[in-house]
Amino acid sequence: QPPPPRAKGRPRSATADQAILDAARAALAELGWGGLTMGDVAVRAGVAKPPLYRRWPSKNELVIDAIASLFDQLEMVDRGSLQ
Repeated sequence: QPPPPRAKGRPRSATADQAILDAARAALAELGWGGLTMGDVAVRAGVAKPPLYRRWPSKNELVIDAIASLFDQLEMVDRGSLQ
């Protein structure tokens, strides 16, 4: 079976993705939901708006991913048996 076709454009940058998620959380904390704009997030993250919209087509999706990524960073403390 042939490999799947490659996506057009540059490959996604994990560094840029993380910068965008960090910027979204900072903007949300500072400006609140109503004040947060995709343009502000792009400026804070140092990226252009088109790549931001390709990754996250809406503010809702961006904020959900930004908050969800915090859970990936949590460390679960082993407290022994649950019994």
